[in-house]
Amino acid sequence: MKYCNKEYYVINAIMDQDFRLSPAGIAGLFQDCFATYMAHHHCAAFDLRRQSRMWIISDFSFKVSDIQPFWGETVKVELWVSEQPAVKVYADFRIWHNGNIVASGDSTWAMLDIEKRTPVRANSILHDVEVCNELIYGTHKRKQPASGSFECRHKHITNRSDADFNHHVTNMTYLYVCLAALPGDYLQSHLVSELSIKFKQESFIGEELECSAFRTDETDLWNYEIVTAGERVSCVATIRYTEKPENIDNIDYDNLSIRGI
Repeated sequence: MKYCNKEYYVINAIMDQDFRLSPAGIAGLFQDCFATYMAHHHCAAFDLRRQSRMWIISDFSFKVSDIQPFWGETVKVELWVSEQPAVKVYADFRIWHNGNIVASGDSTWAMLDIEKRTPVRANSILHDVEVCNELIYGTHKRKQPASGSFECRHKHITNRSDADFNHHVTNMTYLYVCLAALPGDYLQSHLVSELSIKFKQESFIGEELECSAFRTDETDLWNYEIVTAGERVSCVATIRYTEKPENIDNIDYDNLSIRGI
């Protein structure tokens, strides 16, 4: 299987305040599709757990290319392994709606020995993967832009709802914390157009995540740094925003396809 293709509905758990697919929804969908692809090769998280190993995601990026689908509409996630697996696995993806690409990006994954907390070569377990050499960004190596002035800070104390199946803080929590860091009026009038996030160290339930947001030299481009326990840099991110378009509410509410179910 060279490509993994999977259809999803935009449900309320992955929509934003305008009832459209959210940035966190994009991240959640491609990660679910990656899990499906790995399950096809008997390398899903539950397969690895029986071998005392686990998947971790070390970074992901995506760009938004259109207004996102509305609640109840369907999208197709297309995902592929874009380089021959070695220690890491690189997976690129696109999200389609009505024949158009609405988001695209890439991600980096690795396997860890659960007890030793040391890397395991992915190619020692993941066999017979068909590689498609198409890279969304042209490379998997990118630098974070230089930060400018400090703007604001946001704090979050992790709890049991932040835990993933590896029993530490899920990568989605870091994303949610970054997305909540800027002032509410700015977030209400802007949409994410591009996002890149890198995970550096794990955090644990009960710890406080402190997210600082910094302006860059580019308008509406922000850097983020999440520090755990006041000293460990757990995550860094860059998010580009764009002003919300006037046609965001251009929906024929009386003739939504969901009403025909």
